[in-house]
Amino acid sequence: MSNKNKKNLDFDDAKNMTVEEAIRKDSEIKAGIDENDNILDRYIKQHRDEVGKHKFENKVKASQEAPEEIDDFIQEKREEVNPSQENLDFDHIKPEELPENQDLSDNIILGETKKFSNSKSLIIGGLIALLLAIFAFGYILNHLNSSSTIDKETTVTKEKDTKANDEDIKAFNDMYASYFVDKELTKLKNSEFERLSELEVALNKLKGTSTYTSAKEKYDSLKKAIDAIKVVNEQFTDPVIVDGEKVSGTIKESANFDTLSTTMLNTGKANLDNLLQNAVSEGRKQLTDKAEKEKIASANQAATEASVSQPSNGTENSAPPAINNATVTNNAASLFGISNYDPASLQRDLSRVPYNNDMIADVNNPSWLFNDGILERIVAVAQERGLISGNNYILERVNIINGNGYYNMFKPDGTYLFSINAKTGYFVGNAPGRADDLDY
Repeated sequence: MSNKNKKNLDFDDAKNMTVEEAIRKDSEIKAGIDENDNILDRYIKQHRDEVGKHKFENKVKASQEAPEEIDDFIQEKREEVNPSQENLDFDHIKPEELPENQDLSDNIILGETKKFSNSKSLIIGGLIALLLAIFAFGYILNHLNSSSTIDKETTVTKEKDTKANDEDIKAFNDMYASYFVDKELTKLKNSEFERLSELEVALNKLKGTSTYTSAKEKYDSLKKAIDAIKVVNEQFTDPVIVDGEKVSGTIKESANFDTLSTTMLNTGKANLDNLLQNAVSEGRKQLTDKAEKEKIASANQAATEASVSQPSNGTENSAPPAINNATVTNNAASLFGISNYDPASLQRDLSRVPYNNDMIADVNNPSWLFNDGILERIVAVAQERGLISGNNYILERVNIINGNGYYNMFKPDGTYLFSINAKTGYFVGNAPGRADDLDY
């Protein structure tokens, strides 16, 4: 039976040993030491609790220990496993077993020297292994300490980033507020329009943070509003929307409000959208008035030329006949539709716009003028739907509301079709599925 399977010292083995040898041998067997173990293995098995405790302490202290402390530990262990400290039993050696002329002490010294020589390499190897283990523990602890330091530095960095983000958020919000003249942030300050790129820089600093999305929405909304104001103001010689207020202005010669789409003018800011619509309506009215004046001037010129070209009857040329402005303001309405019809046949009671005789009597009001292409487009729609053929329809003035002239269109037999806004081109009838309200 090997020592590995023994739990106690056999009697046969013990009877040939001294008391000290028997005690030591029994201790080794209980520690699990066998004859193949080297000195380091023997030491570790006999001092398991001490080694385990020392390993734990090394994990805590290795990164802080000075080199001389490690040297002291190694020296301590070297003394503990030094063969010279073993309990030599001189009584166990019998004199007759010694060679002649050889002193007992010499034999002991020679024997123990040989034993020490054989064990020396094992001791050195064990010490090297122990030293490597110590340094390994030190390396692990150093790594753990480094990781802890990195975690602390990461935490500090995150705290700094959070502080920086708070500062960036405040900087963005403060700059955003500077684009308005009021605390409610509803009236845009024109003088700040050209600094929009600076707000974009402040916005970019918030990328990667939880507040970036909301800040980006505020920036996009502001940019859309500024773009809308600028494109409307560009139609006038001087800005008509200034610091959130509508002011008077004169349209440019190149003004063209048809290029301004509904999407462009719908900024999502109710107060601003109303200002934009008012500015556009005023601009369109100026265009209409300008066109009317040009037509009257052209008609007067044509009449003058016609009068001058008439042959003389021996008397002085008479003055050119007066121009009836009513025939001029009829615009496209006087050029389309039929005029011979029975007014009593018209379904006026179905009109979506109430009749106003006072407005109808104001025949020279420029509100009756159709903007370019509007009447032609509506006639084309009625033709496509099969409601009329050619220009066989009746067009009748109904009312002027908010500066817009409204007409009713009927079939030749008097059937009501549409109520039409001459300025905007909006038209609506009574067919199912059509709009419930007019545009006023």
